[in-house]
Amino acid sequence: MFLNNLILLQVITLPAFISFFFKSQLANFFDKKRFPTNLKRFPIFNNPTKFKIMKIKIRFYIDKTKTNKTGNCPINCRITYNNNRKEFSTGIFIKPEYWDSQHQITEPPNDYINTQLSLINSKINKVFLLL
Repeated sequence: MFLNNLILLQVITLPAFISFFFKSQLANFFDKKRFPTNLKRFPIFNNPTKFKIMKIKIRFYIDKTKTNKTGNCPINCRITYNNNRKEFSTGIFIKPEYWDSQHQITEPPNDYINTQLSLINSKINKVFLLL
């Protein structure tokens, strides 16, 4: 019961953390000292095909160095945006032999864990789209 409440608490506060992270990144990008006001001087801004597409990468992985006494490892999440990484723990634990790192899901399928990871992924993407 405590683990479920911890997961719910972390999922609820997750969008606030991500929103703060992305807003600070955008504020740094559009800082007047770093971002030129006259864009015609710079040839990269004259050619729209050279614009860098801003996208987010979300990866889930297990941390085998933090294995607990029962042999379970925590599942962590890594968010990459503009080559900046932020990592946090999801609060979910799993045995290493049940984790498929290539597809980032549990094998054999554990519906509860896969649903929680999908929920975290969708909330991160939702916050990213709102920026």
